[in-house]
Amino acid sequence: MSENAAVNEAAETPEADQSVDQLPEWARKQITEANQEAAKYRIKAKEVAEETKARLEAEFAEQLKAVADEKSAITAERDAAVLQLEKLRAVLEAGVPGEHAFTFADLIQGSAPDEIRENVQKLLTIAGSAGTRRSTAAVDRSAGMGSAASASDPAEAFGRALLGMLNK
Repeated sequence: MSENAAVNEAAETPEADQSVDQLPEWARKQITEANQEAAKYRIKAKEVAEETKARLEAEFAEQLKAVADEKSAITAERDAAVLQLEKLRAVLEAGVPGEHAFTFADLIQGSAPDEIRENVQKLLTIAGSAGTRRSTAAVDRSAGMGSAASASDPAEAFGRALLGMLNK
């Protein structure tokens, strides 16, 4: 063993190249064989590592794909929820009543906060101008003219009016 230790120490030093030439033939042959054997083990270790890596990648590729797909789906859901929340905030800040906020938010287009607020204002303008075109509520002109029967029969209403004048 002491010979091998001495040979290994000599191989590790920079002077080893010079001293290897000075070694006897049997020592040089032994060093060469040891280097070749070490190279074989390095190559074998590299091959085993590559085979193991390929096998593990094949085993877990499907699981990795499933996890990546799940992550993408969750990210898409989160982004949709954040966008809906931003639309609801903009609608409520604009003064739309709570019972109509969800319906109004579904009408909003855009994905950036500035686009959403701009679209809310446009829709409010359109809804406001549509509301001013509506006619006013119907007015019952017969209200306060007596009983319901008199309002439905004009002849009877005329007769009561004449009696009212004669009684004066």
